[in-house]
Amino acid sequence: MVDVISPRTCCIDSARQVSRSKDYYEILCLEKTCSVEEVKKAYWKLSLKVHPDKNKAPGVDEAFKIVSKAFKCLSDEELQRQYEPNRSG
Repeated sequence: MVDVISPRTCCIDSARQVSRSKDYYEILCLEKTCSVEEVKKAYWKLSLKVHPDKNKAPGVDEAFKIVSKAFKCLSDEELQRQYEPNRSG
């Protein structure tokens, strides 16, 4: 028998995962050497899971803000360079 995970459970887990992490690369599930295109793709995928209009799970509003902030930082080369020395991981 196969366990089925409901979409709601998946979305709640995504919101929790985003809220727990402080590292932008970890939030977007990316390597430090990723390209801007990879950042965009990861953001698009995750933002659909935690977008408040698509997901009514608790904590989604904050998770979406965090994902958006991570994208803004990692998709801009200058902001990314400023972020690197301050990374805790």
